[in-house]
Amino acid sequence: MKKLPILLLMMTASFVAANAGQPAGTKAATPLTVFYNSTAGVTCYDSNGNTLSFESGSQSTTPLNTAYITAGTILYPLYDDTKPATCNYDQYLAPFWSSGAVYNETVLLTGAGKTGKLLFNPKGGAAGILSIKSFDGATDFCLGKDITLSGRTLTQVSAAPSALYLKNKKLWKGLNYIQSSWVCVTYIPDRTNWKFPAFQKSNNLPLSAAKLAAKQELRIAAIGMSITAGQNVSGGIVDIDRIPAAAPYMRGYIEMMKLELEKLSGSKVTLYNVACPGKKAQWAADNADLLVNPLKPDLVIIDMGMNDLYDSDQYNNFKTRIQTTMSTIKAKNPTVEFILIGNLLPDPVYNNWYQGTPTKTGKDCMYSHQTALKSLEAVGVANLDMTSLSDTLYTRKSPKDCLTNELHPNDYMARWYAQGLVSLFYSIPDVTTPASSLCVSNDVEEINTVTPDLISITPNPVVDGSLHIKVADGVEIQDLILTVYDITGKQVAVLKQDSRDKDYLLSNINVFNGIYVIKAQIGSVTSTHRIVVK
Repeated sequence: MKKLPILLLMMTASFVAANAGQPAGTKAATPLTVFYNSTAGVTCYDSNGNTLSFESGSQSTTPLNTAYITAGTILYPLYDDTKPATCNYDQYLAPFWSSGAVYNETVLLTGAGKTGKLLFNPKGGAAGILSIKSFDGATDFCLGKDITLSGRTLTQVSAAPSALYLKNKKLWKGLNYIQSSWVCVTYIPDRTNWKFPAFQKSNNLPLSAAKLAAKQELRIAAIGMSITAGQNVSGGIVDIDRIPAAAPYMRGYIEMMKLELEKLSGSKVTLYNVACPGKKAQWAADNADLLVNPLKPDLVIIDMGMNDLYDSDQYNNFKTRIQTTMSTIKAKNPTVEFILIGNLLPDPVYNNWYQGTPTKTGKDCMYSHQTALKSLEAVGVANLDMTSLSDTLYTRKSPKDCLTNELHPNDYMARWYAQGLVSLFYSIPDVTTPASSLCVSNDVEEINTVTPDLISITPNPVVDGSLHIKVADGVEIQDLILTVYDITGKQVAVLKQDSRDKDYLLSNINVFNGIYVIKAQIGSVTSTHRIVVK
């Protein structure tokens, strides 16, 4: 027999040793990764070839120590790590209910003449709008030319730019919207008569709160379904239908929660997301020991229920299966605490297609789930009620502003989840309100104008710090008061001129770049005019 070179013998021996544990008919796999196989009977193995699980279904999540999986199985990581988020997470986690500005609120506009609503009225009308951008942030839309504002209603004027394009893609019985379907509006909100949601529940989670306060490591595991996995947020790639990731590549609410808790506490937060699309509460009960217990978590987020709407058995036994999941985890992790998420309502358009519960709508079923989860609250168990919150949102905005399809939150709604979870522990601090970058058409109508117009202003935008105000015929200039306000409604100047000269020249206006409102008043007659200072 021909002798092999010593180096080749050494390489061959190393290869055999490294692959000694790989069972025949398998491929390399990664832990905590969603998998799919067109046939049932998928098996996961550790690095020594020991069996970790036999899956009766064709789709699930690989356990912690997975090294190999049945050949032919497709692996779907939740995110593409080569595409970091291009959004500002500090802004994205600023609470919608209290922050000085609302950042990138999504509105679905699908063609000329189509309308959509903001959650709040912009403070000062159009003067409160800071920017209107495409979903990826690359395109600015002009107020007055592309989009107009009345109250909190946006109307698309121009023929649809590509960033307003709506893709009709069949998903179950509804539509799937690609990321470019929405415009993103940043504005100063007027929250008059808004009832702030109450999230803070750190007393329900004393051990987790204590670890954060002491800057100790907090280990979090999340078990759930597609929403938990980040399916259809802009950075998600787990979608079996292959809706691709797109800018701004935002991660799901679980991952955003981790980032914010670390920032606010100074603690290390170790996160394990073992969610799998399409799963029901029975799957969580069956797999909690396999998927969650080896992680040794301090805190477990259970996010089930959306898929349980389709099946009367699942629907009727939802609470029992959540309790089983908790008991299974607590048996091996006795000090573990839980957050139970009552999920958002599906788009009401699809309320009545839940087979197995013909007398119930999707809204009925989800509220039933939320009631069950609320009843389990105790020391060590907190409930986040996204059900009621989404119900409120849908009365003020179209569900299609918030959802990628009938079930999944888009980036805007996923941020509500993240903000709510963080707010169980902390009051999230506000961030500095950005300077306006709003594109304003020169021929945009002046806002909130009460006829007759008392003044006209040129040029607008103001580019060199000076502008010319012309007083309307018949107006006595010595009686005219001009008040200048910034975008927050703060008064920055009061101007009065005694001269009877019809031209009122205001030069070298001492303000920062941005949007301002000049209010002209004589007695009870007023007109207000927006100016843009560049």
